[in-house]
Amino acid sequence: MKKYKLGLVIIVFLVLGGIKSTVRGTVITVPDDYPTIREAILGAYTGDTIRIKAGEYTENITIDKRLTLEGQDAILNGNIIINAKNVKISKITIQNSVEGVKISSSGSATLYSLTIENCTYGIKIEGSGRADIRSDTFRGCEYGVYGEKTTGVIVDSSTFSDNTNALHFSSVSGSSISNSRIEDSTTGIYFSLSDSVSISKNIITDCETGIDVQNSNGNIKDNFLKNDLNINLNNVKNSEISGNEIQEGSIGILLKYSPGNEIISNRIKNVSFYGIQIMYQSGNCKFYNNIIYGNTYGIAVLAGCDGTKIVNNTLYSNSDKSIWVHDSQEILIQNNIISKGKYGIYSQESSLEINYNDFWKNTKANIFGTDVGIGMYNIFQDPIFLNAEAENFKLNINSPCVDFGKLQDSPGTDFEGKKRPHGKGVDLGAYEVATVQITLVANTIDYDLADEFIEFLDMNNAIITTISAADFPEHQEDKIILVLGGPDAYDGIGYIVQDILDGNEIEWIRKEGNFTMFIKTNTWRDGQLIIVLAGSDRDLTKAACMENKEEAFTQMKEWL
Repeated sequence: MKKYKLGLVIIVFLVLGGIKSTVRGTVITVPDDYPTIREAILGAYTGDTIRIKAGEYTENITIDKRLTLEGQDAILNGNIIINAKNVKISKITIQNSVEGVKISSSGSATLYSLTIENCTYGIKIEGSGRADIRSDTFRGCEYGVYGEKTTGVIVDSSTFSDNTNALHFSSVSGSSISNSRIEDSTTGIYFSLSDSVSISKNIITDCETGIDVQNSNGNIKDNFLKNDLNINLNNVKNSEISGNEIQEGSIGILLKYSPGNEIISNRIKNVSFYGIQIMYQSGNCKFYNNIIYGNTYGIAVLAGCDGTKIVNNTLYSNSDKSIWVHDSQEILIQNNIISKGKYGIYSQESSLEINYNDFWKNTKANIFGTDVGIGMYNIFQDPIFLNAEAENFKLNINSPCVDFGKLQDSPGTDFEGKKRPHGKGVDLGAYEVATVQITLVANTIDYDLADEFIEFLDMNNAIITTISAADFPEHQEDKIILVLGGPDAYDGIGYIVQDILDGNEIEWIRKEGNFTMFIKTNTWRDGQLIIVLAGSDRDLTKAACMENKEEAFTQMKEWL
């Protein structure tokens, strides 16, 4: 009996001693614990971490259990095949392989801070395999990331350079590429036969084609592109292309066989041919709030793009045709500013409705063609941009384009996402002149002397809250504060001014005959604008108000 009990204890001890906890997550170090990565994987249990010390390893490895691989300046000449779920790999350089990392149909992985160089496929995802790719670097690969027939691939904050195809996806769904830098590739981002594509906040430069989407749908938002062909869409439907900044190249945005898309709030400049070109049955598209300037052609609507709406865009200094329509019917052109092109609108074999637009200094013709349906409410006046030469196409408050537009068919927001309309009517062009909310600080004397200045603000739809120095502590962190008076102004205003200005400014404004406008930012909180209009006496404070009223109001509008 005693022998039996002793044997049972020994068996239990051996069994328990031989079981490695899957919860604990043992840390294995290569080459300290195992000489190779492959042997470390064979010896590891699910949930373990393998740390790979600095050095060069030449081997091909397969991961068939949930593991974490952490490199410490490790270089792998070979590949990694992932057949398990929830694998994590970081801080390894993988090079000189056909497939740097391959995620099979049975695998999923988070891959971060990897450098992958000189591979045919940097990362290849197949079937139902999933990948979360973050902060990785790809160089010299034929395909940086390649995915086929998969779902939910995420690429974020990664860098791609000198690859033939930086990112290439076919028959995928719910995948996103964001916050990444892509350069010097034949194709930056390519999707085909894919649903719910998201391409956002990337910087894509020096590629033959920046973004190429075929037979797919999704959104392309807030990217910066500077390539030959920047955005190419073929048979893409019901998608949104918005908030992109596009510079140079031959074409900004090209759509073929792509109806029902929205092209919104893009800034496109200095493109050698077409800022935006849609063609071949790409009908019922909507162009809202785009700023298109310095190109040869601004917007081209060609060959069967019926029902297109071009509303609230700003087109400036496009050297040939600002808007060119050919063989397309029922085209609405409304609420646009079309300025300093050769032809404002050029129509061929098309029917257009043109109304509530501003045409200005188009050298050959404002409107050219037949069946164009010119409405009664177009104007032909200087739109008065704040500073077109500095590429600031916001409107001066005195612009004839303010409140002139038609509400029907106009977008509900402007280029910056501000609500339309903001005044009595919709403004023309991409920007809506916003109402300014001002906290005005003054004593009764300076307030009365500045009545013309205050009337000017009222006429420009400013909302003014007038306070005394005693009320100022409650408003000290207001966004826009306007102070009337110098450092010696009555009723406590002077003390406020002394807190705002520096010693040299105070000394200067006290000198007889001096008056000016001081502009201060972030004095009592971030995002705050303070304007002080002051003179060495009350009459000169009034002079400061009147001589600087337009500049002060412009500064406040710009601050919004």
